[in-house]
Amino acid sequence: MAKRIISGIIIGLLLLAVIMTDYRVIFLIVFLGSLVGLYEFYSSLNNIKHTPFSFVGYILTMTIYSALGALSIFHIDKIVILKFIPLIIILVLVSSAAIIIKNPDKYSFTGAAEAIFGTFYVSYLLSYIVLIRINNGNGHIFLIFMFIGIVSADSMALFSGTLFGKHKFMPKISPNKTLEGAVGSVIGTMLIMLLSGYCFNLALPGVLYIPYYHSLILGALISIFAQMGDLMASSIKRYTGLKDFGNLIPGHGGILDRCDSIIFVAVFFYFYMTMFLL
Repeated sequence: MAKRIISGIIIGLLLLAVIMTDYRVIFLIVFLGSLVGLYEFYSSLNNIKHTPFSFVGYILTMTIYSALGALSIFHIDKIVILKFIPLIIILVLVSSAAIIIKNPDKYSFTGAAEAIFGTFYVSYLLSYIVLIRINNGNGHIFLIFMFIGIVSADSMALFSGTLFGKHKFMPKISPNKTLEGAVGSVIGTMLIMLLSGYCFNLALPGVLYIPYYHSLILGALISIFAQMGDLMASSIKRYTGLKDFGNLIPGHGGILDRCDSIIFVAVFFYFYMTMFLL
């Protein structure tokens, strides 16, 4: 537990430093994190003798982040990017089909499907962290606000479950989770986000204003999506017979173990931010 707490504090401080630096730094870190996370996902499938087309996933990941880099760093027109992405994806899929047809005993469509799902689940969904950061001049503030919600959701679930947990919640997927922990996470995150929104509004007058009802809504939905992400990762680990996706982060496991709560939240937060907060 001590190792987990120390690692968590260090990760939190590094994350804050990265968010506040140039957006190209967070682009690079999310890109590298996606590659590592994708490797962990494919390795988990190897544990049950599945052979995903990992090269397909890595090529598609390169495509996603090349497009994102072209948009955010080189400011290439969005229309130009959209013309080339489908072409690359089609070429990758056709090449995969050709390999399967040529080597049916070694490769299968299941491996191709697992590769594509992994790319979407890890690389594509995590890329929304970069989109939040580059979306407007206050992207770094919104990212901090989002991560406050995610950390609150995890912490309040643990706190509520430890103190009040009696009724099991999804025991087949995650035996230690309780209904009281899930509900406590939602309520606690709503209150913390309300307080955080108040502090942001107070500290940044004229720069940013987050209506308090949005803070409450975000608190509830961030908690729900964070818990869904955690349960999704737990179901994959249970299916593949793993306790953790990796051991890269002491006390926390691998990249996917640490990012499971972020994956769904980042997508939801991006669309909520662009639709209601900008």
